[in-house]
Formats: sequence, structure tokens, C-alpha cells
Amino acid sequence: MHTAALREHGAMADAGAESHTVRGIDGPMGGARAAAPARRPGWGDSDAMDDGTLTFAALLKRHRRAAGLSQEALAARAGYSAVYVGMVERGQRRPPAATVELLAHALTLSPAERATFERAAARAPALAAPDDGLLTPFPALAPLPVVPTPLLGREAAVAEATALLEREGVRLLTLTGPGGVGKTRLAIRLAEVVADRHPGGVHFVDLSALADPALFLSTLARALDVRGAPRDALIAALRGRRVLLVLDNMEQVAAAGPALADVFAHCPEPTALVTSRVPLRVRGEHIFPVPPLALPDAAAAAGDIDALAGVAAVRLFMQRARSMRPDVALTPATAPDVVALCQALDGLPLALERAAARCRLLSPRELRARLAGGLGTLGDGPRDAPARQRTLEATVAWSEGLLDARERRLFRWFSVAAGGCALAAVEALGVAAGIPAGEVLDAASALVDHGLVRRDEGPDGDTRLLLLETPRVYGVRQLARGGEEGAARRVHAAHHIALAAAAEPGLKGREQGMWLARLRAEDANARAILAWALGDGDPGVGLRLAAFLWRSWWMQGHVYEGLRTLEALIDRTAAGAGGVTDLVRAKAIHGAGVLAYWCGDFPRAVARSEQGLALFRQLGEEGWSASALLPLADVARHRGDDARARGLLTESLALARRAGDAQGVAFALLLLGVLWSEQGLCWLVKVSVRRKNSFRRTDTLTSQHRTTQPHTAGRTGVYRRGDSACGIVQRFGDAAYQR
Repeated sequence: MHTAALREHGAMADAGAESHTVRGIDGPMGGARAAAPARRPGWGDSDAMDDGTLTFAALLKRHRRAAGLSQEALAARAGYSAVYVGMVERGQRRPPAATVELLAHALTLSPAERATFERAAARAPALAAPDDGLLTPFPALAPLPVVPTPLLGREAAVAEATALLEREGVRLLTLTGPGGVGKTRLAIRLAEVVADRHPGGVHFVDLSALADPALFLSTLARALDVRGAPRDALIAALRGRRVLLVLDNMEQVAAAGPALADVFAHCPEPTALVTSRVPLRVRGEHIFPVPPLALPDAAAAAGDIDALAGVAAVRLFMQRARSMRPDVALTPATAPDVVALCQALDGLPLALERAAARCRLLSPRELRARLAGGLGTLGDGPRDAPARQRTLEATVAWSEGLLDARERRLFRWFSVAAGGCALAAVEALGVAAGIPAGEVLDAASALVDHGLVRRDEGPDGDTRLLLLETPRVYGVRQLARGGEEGAARRVHAAHHIALAAAAEPGLKGREQGMWLARLRAEDANARAILAWALGDGDPGVGLRLAAFLWRSWWMQGHVYEGLRTLEALIDRTAAGAGGVTDLVRAKAIHGAGVLAYWCGDFPRAVARSEQGLALFRQLGEEGWSASALLPLADVARHRGDDARARGLLTESLALARRAGDAQGVAFALLLLGVLWSEQGLCWLVKVSVRRKNSFRRTDTLTSQHRTTQPHTAGRTGVYRRGDSACGIVQRFGDAAYQR
């Protein structure tokens, strides 16, 4: 039996065994350091037994010193506390047979030494019972699970959670987080760190197979070998004993939290360290959300390789990958792929370990490419891992199974949102999914509690919710299987089209910075919507979004990506299809013309701008007509046709003034100033910017030009002088404004 137990401990993964098993660090059960119990002669008072052989206590100390181990090191190897090892060496504890075997294993004794070791333990006389009864341990319990790999990247979490556990009054600490984030592994490490502070022992109870909260107390009592009515028996057994109970995988029986709190209310000495995907929500509970491992940013791939190797997620991935194939290396060539893998997997330890296992066959680059095909690429985990953790899909499915029907629907519909979204978008998706408007917020809070969703702040300080990428991919797949993906994506797109439409006038005014920040926060959502529209979705929906977003793409410098997207959507969307009005189509075509100009593709810029101008004139849109004339005028200037450029700009200026478009007026004046400066007519530049209001707006616009100018720098014919036109107008404008 003991050999099987040792074999089980050696293969144990983070989640523990698939049964109601209890594991503990044998130790005294006192609430405070009590006086040492009475010892019989020959057990602790002397190094030798009556026949001259060494006592077990003396033999243990001799073997430990011969192995070069401290009490702390031996305790760590065997899964006990250093306090307990010290008490055994002082003869204050007589360990049970299972403990003797684990100590022998930790000391790597030879067969002959082991036999002598076990005989000495068997011949040791029994200890007298303590006077106060507080040091009586629970019957022989196995140690904490022995994990086969080191804990990486959790130094800060261990320090923070340890400080919380040691804080006065903290008796119930719940480690929360999504499946695969490493809650169990962190709990085991915390138990090892604080074991010395719990002389009554540390006891590990795996609850993963328990589904009925009503059976929680009886399961706990049975695990601790406490007999009688569960509640009363637990109170009697735990009262006065400073023990640490590690209750693992309690999410399925979280409703039993009040029962645990009731027991603790009657015995103030014990402490509970709980792992659960959801909080227990009882008084006195302290919650420690276990974060994913620290991630590198995209720029880190091009930086210092040594610094990148120290980032927690990269460190774990590379360590596990090298255990599969020793020649896997982090180099400037592999760094971008490793960084992308860590980001795609959200820094979840379980996901990173599954990905690293694939390195037996695939390079990081191949793994990154295949990961786009879904979670199945990562394959199965170790055979000795719990079934719920052998694949990432099984891990997420386990989490989804803990949700009620309302929460499950919101989780799946929310999965179409990439990169997080504002609460308003979540509420729109929830209502469309059939959840009453007043209940969406509660369902969203439940997803946060379950660790599937993280809360963040948007650029305006408002709440944003982010669904982790691994469960998001799973949720999209479930939506597709249920035939609801298209409906969810249309609702998602409609919300962002409304946002982009509201931002369109804002991008031309004094609040453009705020609007640009809001749109930038939704870049991932916009890309997801456009990818769907150009794939299996509706190109018309994508065109409606792009027609409002192209100006923000220009301001952010996304001119090449924006042009490719607009051209693809224009080509695939027939007039009037997908709710696309003539004005929306004209705006999209005009946007393609502007972006083509900034890409240096003058023929396309002219063709699209003339097409957009014709549509705007048909619709009587003077302000938009004025805007469409600008790229035509500047292309003419670049081609040396100054007369045509001047005529187009003069017309644009007049139309913008009639439409009341202050930005359009400023742009026309800006380009006229550039044209005149190139002709040596500097006094006209000063006239064009003399009015304060016009210049202030022009000042804003020139900063936008400087933002996007790198995309045209170095292109032949973009500027005919070494100095930029924007810089020329800025200097002349400054002089005029100062006057």
C-alpha cells in the first residue's frame, strides 16, 4: 500500500487525485506551542535503546546529516513541516509506518539502511499521551501531493498570498481563477511555506469528485477520520487545534461554504486554504485571484533575449519545451513565435504546458501557425492528469458546466468579442441572447467570479470586460455548433457600427483624442468583425463599419491594412446590399482614396476619390465633396499641375465653408499653404493661417499629418522638397499666429 502511495505522489499533477482523498503534513495539533509530551526512557532521552542500538530519533538525525540535509530540506523532500521533523528527531513524535517509509525514501537509503531504519521505528516505545490532549494528531495522513515539476514564475503570488495568510484574522483564504491557471499548484506551495505556523498539521482534501454540497461536511469528516455527526464531530476535532485545511477544487460544492463557515465559527484556531473557480461568498472569506503568468509584450521579441527568457510565461514554456526536446532554444529567430504563443494562450500554465508538449514534434513557428486552427492542436496532457485537465477544451468545458443556463448563454455570446469590450456591448449581446436586461449584469458578474472574464478599465475609466482567449475560442466553437454564431456576430457588429458612427464627427473636433482612444481600445473587436465579414459573414456589415473607421485608421497610421480591408469590402458588396446606403458606400470609397494617397498609390487615390466625389455630388453632400477634392488636389500638386491643384483646393474651401465644416476649411487652407510655399508665395501662407480659430484647428491637423507621415517618408514624389509640407506650414503658421 505504501509503495503505491509513493508512486501516486510522484506522478501527481497540480490538480490532485480524482477522489475524496486527504493528504496532510503529520504534526502536532496544538493551537499554540504546548510543552513537550512526556517521553519514555530510551525513546527521546538517549541516543541508544536498551540493547545498545540507536533510537529511531538518533538514526534519523544521523542519516539526515550524512545526506547533507537540513531539517527544512528533509521536510521539503518528504512533504512534512520542519517543525515535525525536528520533533521526531527530539523524540517528541513517533511517526507512523507510512511516514517512516516516506522519510526513508527522501533520505535515499540503501535497502540495508532502510531495513535498519524501519526496525528502529518499529521498536520505538509508544509515547505517553499529552496532558491537555491538544497535541493528538489526526490518524496517519499522507503528505501534500508531491508535484513533479518546479513552480515557476509565482514568486510574487506566493509572497503576496503568504502575507495574506499570516495576517491576523484571516482564517479562510480562497484562491480563485480559471481552470488551468495553477490554483492547486500555488495552494500546495503556500501550504509548504506556512506549514511551520500550523503545528496541528496541514491536511489536503481533494473535492474534485464531489458534486453534492450536502455531502461536504461528511466528506471532510471522513477525510480527517472524524467519527460521529459530521458537523459536531468536526467542531470537536478542530477546536483548539491550529491546523491548515487545504480544500482543493471546491467550485462544484461552493454552496457548502456556509457549512464550512459555521464549523469555523465554533473553533477559532483552524485555517482553510480553498481553491475554487468561484468564491464561496461567506463572511470572513478573503479572496486571492490567481493571475495568469506575466506575459511579454510584442516588442520584447526584438529585445534582450536574456530578459525575455526571464518573463514568467516564456520561462515556463521554454522549461517544459526543453523537457520534451532538449534542443529547443530561445533565439532571435524563435522569440517572436514564442511570444505570440504565450500571448495567444493568455499565460495560462496548463495551456503553456500543453503547447510545450507539442514541441516534441513541432517548432514554435509551426505550433503558432497550427494553434490558429483551435485548441485541439495542443492535444492531450499526461495520462495521470485528471480527466478535466487532459485537454484545454475539457478544462474549459468543466468551467462552463459550473455555470447556470443564463450565465452559459452570456458566456457563449460574449465569446465573439475579441480583446474585451465595454459593458454596453456585453449588455447588448446578453439581451440578444435572450437574457432579461436587468439580469445581464448579474450574469456578467458570475463570469468574473468563475475566472472566465477579467475586469479592466477603458481609456475613459469605464469598466471593460475581457474574456480570456482560451475560453473565448471554446465559446465561439460552441456558438457555431449551436447555429448561433452568425446572430451573435451581427449583434456585436451592430454595436460597434453605432460606436464608430458616433465617433465620426468627434474625430473632427476638439474631443478627437478621447474618441480615438475609445476606437483604439476596440481595434481587436473591429478586426474580428471585419474578418468575419470577409469570411463566412456579411461583407455589407463590414463595409458599414469600415466606412466610419477609415479616418481613425488614417490617424493611427494603419493606412495599408485599412486600404486592403476597404478595397476587399467594396469589391464584395453590391450597391444596397447588407443595409449599405449610398452615403455609406460613398464614404467607404472616399476613405479608400484617402488611404491610397497616404500609401503613395496615386492612380488608385485618383480613381477612388473621383468615384466618391461623384457619389457625394449626387447626394448633395457638400462637406464630403469638399473632403473628396483634397486628395485629388494634392496628387495634382505632386504631379506638377499647380493650376489644377489650386482650382480644386479653391473649390474645396468654398464647399467646406458653405457646409460649416471647420476641419475641411482648415485642410483646404493647409494644402493651399503648402502649394503657395512651394511657389515662394510665403505671404499667402501667412494670410491662410492668420485667423486664430482656423490656425488652431490646422495645428491639430498638422499633428495628425506628422503621425501618419512616416508611412510616406522616403517615397519618390511624395514631397518634392527635403522638408515636409506640414513642417513648412507649421513654421509659417506659428509666425502668423504669434503676430
